[in-house]
Amino acid sequence: MFDIPDLYPTLQQFLADTQDWRNREAAVMALGAVAAGINVDINKQLPVLLPYVAQMLSDKHWPVRSICCWTLSRYSKWIAAQEVL
Repeated sequence: MFDIPDLYPTLQQFLADTQDWRNREAAVMALGAVAAGINVDINKQLPVLLPYVAQMLSDKHWPVRSICCWTLSRYSKWIAAQEVL
């Protein structure tokens, strides 16, 4: 069994992969998939991860853009609850 923090290094590596868009897509999909079981551990990372996912909406590969939309929708309640300065 693994903890969510165990995923961070792999997620960071895959999100930053400029060579293979499928790795970026997989990492964003993983973020969306864990949204259903969201917990305090990942809440701490969302302020960094979700803006990065939002930036990926301009990825040149449409599957990456599509999964970014889905993932952001999975965190919409969290996003809406954030205070914006």
